[in-house]
Amino acid sequence: MKTKIITLALLLCVLVNAFMFTASAASPLYGDANGDGAVNTLDASWVLKYDVAKIELTDEQFLAADVNGDGYADNLDATYILEYVAELIDKFPADNGPDYPDGAYVVKTYSAINSIDWTEVPKAQIDIYKWVDSVEYDAYGQLVYIEDYGFICRMTCVESDPLTRYTEFGDPVYLDSCMEFFAAWDNVSYINIESNSVAALCAQFGATKNNRRPITDYLSESEIFTVTPDVGEDVWTLTMDIPISKLQKFYGNGMTAATFASGYTFKGNFYKIGSDAVTGVRHYGMWTEVDGNTPNFHQPDCFGTFVIE
Repeated sequence: MKTKIITLALLLCVLVNAFMFTASAASPLYGDANGDGAVNTLDASWVLKYDVAKIELTDEQFLAADVNGDGYADNLDATYILEYVAELIDKFPADNGPDYPDGAYVVKTYSAINSIDWTEVPKAQIDIYKWVDSVEYDAYGQLVYIEDYGFICRMTCVESDPLTRYTEFGDPVYLDSCMEFFAAWDNVSYINIESNSVAALCAQFGATKNNRRPITDYLSESEIFTVTPDVGEDVWTLTMDIPISKLQKFYGNGMTAATFASGYTFKGNFYKIGSDAVTGVRHYGMWTEVDGNTPNFHQPDCFGTFVIE
Protein backbone atom coordinates (compact mmCIF):
# COMPACT_ATOMS: atom_id res chain seq x y z
CA MET A 1 0.00 0.00 0.00
CA LYS A 2 2.82 2.38 0.96
CA THR A 3 4.52 1.72 -2.39
CA LYS A 4 1.29 2.52 -4.25
CA ILE A 5 0.92 5.81 -2.38
CA ILE A 6 4.49 6.81 -3.19
CA THR A 7 3.97 5.85 -6.82
CA LEU A 8 0.77 7.90 -7.03
CA ALA A 9 2.49 10.86 -5.39
CA LEU A 10 5.34 10.70 -7.89
CA LEU A 11 2.87 10.43 -10.77
CA LEU A 12 1.00 13.46 -9.46
CA CYS A 13 4.23 15.47 -9.30
CA VAL A 14 5.02 14.53 -12.89
CA LEU A 15 1.56 15.58 -14.05
CA VAL A 16 1.72 18.89 -12.17
CA ASN A 17 5.15 19.64 -13.60
CA ALA A 18 3.95 18.72 -17.07
CA PHE A 19 0.94 21.01 -16.68
CA MET A 20 3.07 23.87 -15.43
CA PHE A 21 5.46 23.43 -18.34
CA THR A 22 2.61 23.34 -20.84
CA ALA A 23 1.03 26.47 -19.41
CA SER A 24 4.37 28.25 -19.32
CA ALA A 25 5.32 27.07 -22.78
CA ALA A 26 1.99 28.22 -24.15
CA SER A 27 2.58 31.73 -22.83
CA PRO A 28 6.34 32.35 -22.58
CA LEU A 29 7.79 35.65 -21.48
CA TYR A 30 9.26 36.43 -24.85
CA GLY A 31 12.89 37.49 -24.65
CA ASP A 32 13.53 35.91 -21.23
CA ALA A 33 16.00 33.36 -22.59
CA ASN A 34 17.66 32.62 -19.26
CA GLY A 35 14.36 32.26 -17.41
CA ASP A 36 15.05 34.78 -14.63
CA GLY A 37 11.77 36.63 -15.13
CA ALA A 38 13.26 39.71 -16.80
CA VAL A 39 14.22 40.70 -20.33
CA ASN A 40 17.62 42.38 -20.61
CA THR A 41 20.95 42.23 -22.43
CA LEU A 42 21.91 39.05 -20.59
CA ASP A 43 19.14 37.24 -22.47
CA ALA A 44 20.59 38.38 -25.79
CA SER A 45 23.95 36.99 -24.66
CA TRP A 46 22.36 33.63 -23.85
CA VAL A 47 20.78 33.45 -27.30
CA LEU A 48 24.11 34.18 -28.98
CA LYS A 49 25.86 31.53 -26.87
CA TYR A 50 23.16 29.02 -27.79
CA ASP A 51 23.49 29.92 -31.46
CA VAL A 52 27.19 28.94 -31.42
CA ALA A 53 26.55 25.82 -29.31
CA LYS A 54 28.19 27.19 -26.17
CA ILE A 55 25.15 26.47 -23.97
CA GLU A 56 21.93 24.50 -24.09
CA LEU A 57 18.42 25.88 -23.59
CA THR A 58 15.49 24.06 -22.07
CA ASP A 59 12.37 23.75 -24.20
CA GLU A 60 10.79 26.59 -22.22
CA GLN A 61 13.84 28.82 -22.61
CA PHE A 62 13.96 28.08 -26.34
CA LEU A 63 10.34 29.20 -26.76
CA ALA A 64 11.11 32.42 -24.92
CA ALA A 65 14.28 32.97 -26.97
CA ASP A 66 12.60 32.50 -30.36
CA VAL A 67 11.15 36.00 -30.30
CA ASN A 68 10.51 36.21 -34.04
CA GLY A 69 8.72 32.86 -34.13
CA ASP A 70 10.73 31.34 -36.98
CA GLY A 71 11.60 28.14 -35.10
CA TYR A 72 15.21 29.11 -34.39
CA ALA A 73 17.00 30.90 -31.54
CA ASP A 74 19.80 32.79 -33.23
CA ASN A 75 21.50 36.16 -33.69
CA LEU A 76 18.37 37.65 -35.26
CA ASP A 77 16.44 36.92 -32.05
CA ALA A 78 19.30 38.44 -30.03
CA THR A 79 19.01 41.59 -32.13
CA TYR A 80 15.26 41.82 -31.45
CA ILE A 81 15.92 41.42 -27.72
CA LEU A 82 18.49 44.25 -27.74
CA GLU A 83 16.06 46.48 -29.65
CA TYR A 84 13.38 45.68 -27.08
CA VAL A 85 15.70 46.49 -24.16
CA ALA A 86 16.65 49.78 -25.86
CA GLU A 87 12.88 50.52 -26.27
CA LEU A 88 13.19 50.68 -30.05
CA ILE A 89 10.32 48.16 -30.25
CA ASP A 90 7.59 47.52 -27.70
CA LYS A 91 6.76 43.92 -28.58
CA PHE A 92 8.29 40.93 -30.36
CA PRO A 93 7.03 39.49 -33.67
CA ALA A 94 6.12 36.22 -31.93
CA ASP A 95 4.09 37.98 -29.23
CA ASN A 96 0.56 37.63 -30.53
CA GLY A 97 -1.03 39.74 -27.80
CA PRO A 98 -3.74 42.30 -28.60
CA ASP A 99 -2.78 44.68 -31.39
CA TYR A 100 -4.48 47.90 -30.31
CA PRO A 101 -4.90 50.88 -32.64
CA ASP A 102 -2.11 53.46 -32.42
CA GLY A 103 -2.77 55.97 -29.66
CA ALA A 104 -5.82 54.12 -28.36
CA TYR A 105 -6.80 54.25 -24.72
CA VAL A 106 -7.11 50.66 -23.46
CA VAL A 107 -10.13 50.32 -21.15
CA LYS A 108 -9.26 47.84 -18.42
CA THR A 109 -11.95 45.32 -17.48
CA TYR A 110 -12.89 44.43 -13.91
CA SER A 111 -15.35 41.92 -12.51
CA ALA A 112 -16.84 44.31 -9.94
CA ILE A 113 -16.72 47.99 -9.00
CA ASN A 114 -15.07 47.25 -5.66
CA SER A 115 -12.23 45.44 -7.43
CA ILE A 116 -11.02 48.54 -9.32
CA ASP A 117 -7.42 49.49 -8.58
CA TRP A 118 -7.14 53.02 -9.95
CA THR A 119 -3.36 52.97 -9.52
CA GLU A 120 -3.10 50.41 -12.33
CA VAL A 121 -5.65 52.05 -14.65
CA PRO A 122 -4.06 53.90 -17.62
CA LYS A 123 -4.18 57.70 -17.53
CA ALA A 124 -5.27 59.71 -20.55
CA GLN A 125 -3.25 62.86 -20.00
CA ILE A 126 -5.10 66.10 -20.69
CA ASP A 127 -1.94 67.85 -21.79
CA ILE A 128 -2.86 69.61 -25.03
CA TYR A 129 -3.83 73.25 -24.50
CA LYS A 130 -4.70 75.60 -27.35
CA TRP A 131 -6.60 78.68 -28.52
CA VAL A 132 -5.50 80.92 -25.64
CA ASP A 133 -2.32 81.47 -23.64
CA SER A 134 -3.23 79.87 -20.32
CA VAL A 135 -2.20 77.89 -17.30
CA GLU A 136 -1.78 74.22 -18.20
CA TYR A 137 -3.25 72.09 -15.44
CA ASP A 138 -1.98 68.62 -14.59
CA ALA A 139 -5.14 66.67 -15.36
CA TYR A 140 -6.08 63.27 -16.73
CA GLY A 141 -9.00 60.93 -17.35
CA GLN A 142 -9.38 57.21 -16.62
CA LEU A 143 -12.03 54.76 -17.79
CA VAL A 144 -12.77 51.16 -16.78
CA TYR A 145 -15.37 48.62 -17.82
CA ILE A 146 -17.19 46.52 -15.23
CA GLU A 147 -18.37 43.17 -16.62
CA ASP A 148 -22.15 42.98 -17.07
CA TYR A 149 -22.55 46.45 -15.54
CA GLY A 150 -21.03 49.31 -17.47
CA PHE A 151 -18.39 51.99 -17.17
CA ILE A 152 -16.80 54.03 -14.42
CA CYS A 153 -14.99 57.19 -15.47
CA ARG A 154 -12.66 59.06 -13.14
CA MET A 155 -11.17 62.46 -13.90
CA THR A 156 -8.47 64.14 -11.83
CA CYS A 157 -7.03 67.65 -11.79
CA VAL A 158 -4.22 69.09 -9.68
CA GLU A 159 -5.84 72.38 -8.72
CA SER A 160 -6.40 74.16 -5.42
CA ASP A 161 -9.87 75.53 -4.66
CA PRO A 162 -11.51 74.85 -8.04
CA LEU A 163 -13.78 77.84 -8.47
CA THR A 164 -17.47 77.08 -8.77
CA ARG A 165 -20.48 79.30 -9.29
CA TYR A 166 -23.13 77.03 -10.80
CA THR A 167 -25.08 74.46 -8.76
CA GLU A 168 -28.01 73.18 -10.84
CA PHE A 169 -28.36 70.62 -13.60
CA GLY A 170 -28.15 72.25 -17.00
CA ASP A 171 -26.22 75.28 -15.77
CA PRO A 172 -23.26 76.36 -17.94
CA VAL A 173 -20.77 74.59 -15.68
CA TYR A 174 -18.15 74.80 -18.44
CA LEU A 175 -17.66 78.40 -17.27
CA ASP A 176 -16.59 77.08 -13.87
CA SER A 177 -13.47 75.05 -13.27
CA CYS A 178 -14.84 72.04 -15.09
CA MET A 179 -13.85 68.56 -16.30
CA GLU A 180 -15.63 66.85 -19.18
CA PHE A 181 -15.97 63.38 -20.69
CA PHE A 182 -17.42 62.96 -24.19
CA ALA A 183 -18.10 59.46 -25.56
CA ALA A 184 -19.77 58.13 -28.72
CA TRP A 185 -20.55 54.65 -27.42
CA ASP A 186 -21.95 53.59 -30.81
CA ASN A 187 -19.35 55.63 -32.75
CA VAL A 188 -22.08 57.91 -34.10
CA SER A 189 -23.88 59.89 -31.39
CA TYR A 190 -22.11 61.05 -28.25
CA ILE A 191 -22.96 61.97 -24.70
CA ASN A 192 -21.11 64.92 -23.18
CA ILE A 193 -20.89 64.82 -19.38
CA GLU A 194 -19.56 68.08 -17.96
CA SER A 195 -19.21 68.74 -14.24
CA ASN A 196 -17.75 71.22 -11.80
CA SER A 197 -16.44 70.38 -8.33
CA VAL A 198 -19.91 70.27 -6.73
CA ALA A 199 -21.22 67.80 -9.34
CA ALA A 200 -23.51 70.27 -11.10
CA LEU A 201 -23.97 68.72 -14.54
CA CYS A 202 -24.40 69.88 -18.07
CA ALA A 203 -25.03 66.74 -20.14
CA GLN A 204 -26.46 66.31 -23.62
CA PHE A 205 -26.83 63.77 -26.43
CA GLY A 206 -26.59 63.98 -30.19
CA ALA A 207 -24.42 63.34 -33.24
CA THR A 208 -23.17 66.92 -33.69
CA LYS A 209 -22.77 70.15 -31.75
CA ASN A 210 -26.03 71.46 -33.15
CA ASN A 211 -29.48 70.18 -32.16
CA ARG A 212 -28.23 68.43 -29.04
CA ARG A 213 -30.81 67.35 -26.49
CA PRO A 214 -30.42 67.37 -22.69
CA ILE A 215 -30.04 63.92 -21.18
CA THR A 216 -33.22 64.58 -19.19
CA ASP A 217 -35.06 63.90 -22.45
CA TYR A 218 -33.88 60.30 -22.03
CA LEU A 219 -33.37 59.85 -18.30
CA SER A 220 -35.67 60.74 -15.45
CA GLU A 221 -34.39 63.00 -12.69
CA SER A 222 -33.60 59.96 -10.54
CA GLU A 223 -31.73 58.27 -13.40
CA ILE A 224 -29.28 61.06 -14.23
CA PHE A 225 -25.68 59.84 -14.25
CA THR A 226 -24.22 59.85 -10.76
CA VAL A 227 -21.12 62.02 -10.51
CA THR A 228 -19.23 61.98 -7.22
CA PRO A 229 -16.73 64.79 -6.53
CA ASP A 230 -13.82 64.58 -4.11
CA VAL A 231 -12.10 67.89 -3.45
CA GLY A 232 -8.79 67.84 -1.61
CA GLU A 233 -6.33 70.54 -0.71
CA ASP A 234 -4.45 70.45 -4.00
CA VAL A 235 -6.34 68.00 -6.20
CA TRP A 236 -9.93 67.18 -7.07
CA THR A 237 -11.58 64.25 -8.78
CA LEU A 238 -14.87 63.37 -10.41
CA THR A 239 -16.09 59.78 -10.54
CA MET A 240 -18.85 59.15 -13.09
CA ASP A 241 -21.07 56.08 -12.95
CA ILE A 242 -22.26 55.09 -16.46
CA PRO A 243 -24.15 51.77 -16.41
CA ILE A 244 -25.28 50.01 -19.58
CA SER A 245 -28.88 50.18 -18.35
CA LYS A 246 -28.72 53.98 -18.72
CA LEU A 247 -26.82 53.91 -22.02
CA GLN A 248 -29.72 51.84 -23.39
CA LYS A 249 -31.99 54.84 -22.85
CA PHE A 250 -29.98 56.63 -25.54
CA TYR A 251 -28.87 53.82 -27.84
CA GLY A 252 -31.64 51.24 -27.44
CA ASN A 253 -31.82 47.82 -25.82
CA GLY A 254 -29.58 46.37 -28.54
CA MET A 255 -26.65 47.82 -26.61
CA THR A 256 -25.89 45.12 -24.04
CA ALA A 257 -22.94 43.65 -22.16
CA ALA A 258 -22.26 41.58 -25.30
CA THR A 259 -21.69 44.84 -27.18
CA PHE A 260 -18.68 45.67 -25.06
CA ALA A 261 -16.73 42.50 -25.71
CA SER A 262 -12.94 42.53 -25.68
CA GLY A 263 -11.69 44.51 -28.68
CA TYR A 264 -14.76 46.73 -29.03
CA THR A 265 -13.76 50.27 -29.99
CA PHE A 266 -15.57 53.57 -29.59
CA LYS A 267 -14.70 57.27 -29.74
CA GLY A 268 -14.40 59.97 -27.11
CA ASN A 269 -12.30 62.62 -25.41
CA PHE A 270 -11.40 64.10 -22.01
CA TYR A 271 -11.31 67.85 -21.40
CA LYS A 272 -10.42 70.46 -18.74
CA ILE A 273 -11.94 73.89 -19.17
CA GLY A 274 -12.53 77.16 -17.33
CA SER A 275 -13.60 80.74 -18.12
CA ASP A 276 -12.17 84.16 -17.33
CA ALA A 277 -15.29 85.25 -15.49
CA VAL A 278 -15.25 82.50 -12.88
CA THR A 279 -11.81 80.92 -12.68
CA GLY A 280 -9.85 83.98 -13.73
CA VAL A 281 -7.89 81.68 -16.03
CA ARG A 282 -9.47 80.87 -19.36
CA HIS A 283 -8.17 77.51 -20.54
CA TYR A 284 -8.98 74.68 -22.92
CA GLY A 285 -7.23 71.38 -22.21
CA MET A 286 -7.78 68.11 -24.07
CA TRP A 287 -6.53 64.52 -24.30
CA THR A 288 -6.81 64.22 -28.08
CA GLU A 289 -6.35 67.45 -30.01
CA VAL A 290 -9.37 68.93 -31.76
CA ASP A 291 -9.09 71.11 -34.83
CA GLY A 292 -9.93 74.70 -35.59
CA ASN A 293 -8.81 78.20 -34.71
CA THR A 294 -11.62 78.87 -32.24
CA PRO A 295 -12.63 76.90 -29.11
CA ASN A 296 -14.92 73.98 -29.91
CA PHE A 297 -14.80 70.64 -28.07
CA HIS A 298 -17.79 69.29 -30.01
CA GLN A 299 -15.82 67.75 -32.86
CA PRO A 300 -16.43 63.98 -32.93
CA ASP A 301 -14.20 63.61 -35.98
CA CYS A 302 -11.30 64.50 -33.68
CA PHE A 303 -12.22 62.15 -30.84
CA GLY A 304 -9.66 59.62 -29.68
CA THR A 305 -10.16 55.85 -29.73
CA PHE A 306 -11.11 53.71 -26.76
CA VAL A 307 -10.76 49.91 -26.92
CA ILE A 308 -12.02 47.35 -24.43
CA GLU A 309 -9.18 45.25 -23.00
